[in-house]
Amino acid sequence: MSTEFIGRMTDSGASPSQDEINSYLGGEASGRLLRLESFLRDDYESGRELKFPFGDSYGWGYRYSHKKQSKAIVWM
Repeated sequence: MSTEFIGRMTDSGASPSQDEINSYLGGEASGRLLRLESFLRDDYESGRELKFPFGDSYGWGYRYSHKKQSKAIVWM
C-alpha cells in the first residue's frame, strides 16, 4: 500500500471510493464490515454516511444512524 493512498484516508478534501476503502481494509475486514452493515440495515433500518468526523487523527469513517440519531461510527 503506497504512502499516498494511506494519506488519502486522512485527507478531508479527498473522499475515498468504495474500492479504495475495501482495498485499505483488506478482504477479511471488508467482509466483517459488510456483515455489520447488513445487520444494522436489516435489524435497525440504519443509514450509512461517509464522514470525516473528528479531524486528521481519525480520518474517514462511516456514520450509521437511525431516524437521524447516530448509532455507531467506524473509522478507517
